[in-house]
Amino acid sequence: MTKQFLEWTEALAVDHGLIDSDHRHLIMLINRFHDSVESGANGDLVCKTLCDLADYSCFHFIREETLMSTIGYGARAAHIAEHNSFVNRLTEMTAAFEQGKLDSKVILDYLPVWIVNHVMKTDQNFGRYLADYHQQGW
Repeated sequence: MTKQFLEWTEALAVDHGLIDSDHRHLIMLINRFHDSVESGANGDLVCKTLCDLADYSCFHFIREETLMSTIGYGARAAHIAEHNSFVNRLTEMTAAFEQGKLDSKVILDYLPVWIVNHVMKTDQNFGRYLADYHQQGW
């Protein structure tokens, strides 16, 4: 099997459920973006891949934020701020890329770092809270 640009590992697991499924999908979209850039795909296809990533990120973030609200997660505001920062940055980079003002390498450098850092820190904290929530039977 060919090595992916960004690989899912169990170290990234948060809930062994829906959140992880979403994260796997986000990683797949990042890999699709990488592959489209590396294969020399036309700019429209590369931009569509970025838009798909932005759309799915928003879908996932809403799902995650709704769950946080439902269970009363105390660090919800800071977590949402990270989500908003990512969406804003991705939107800015996509616009700059479409205008020819940003090289795809900058985006390829940013995406894996952000997602791994976010999942390994912020989402892992949420995952521990979620596990405790379920364990307490709330």
